[in-house]
Amino acid sequence: MSNNKRSTEAEDHAVSSEASEKLKNKKYLKELATLHVELVKLQEWVRHHGLKV
Repeated sequence: MSNNKRSTEAEDHAVSSEASEKLKNKKYLKELATLHVELVKLQEWVRHHGLKV
């Protein structure tokens, strides 16, 4: 019985860890999209002003 309980706790930890990683990934992708928008705005501004980077 105790072995079964240990495997269940390990599985719960693995699922919790996986969910945490998905949340981190979701947050990362959201931030990446925000930064991409800012980069495009900067590129357009540079192009509009005829500048080079």
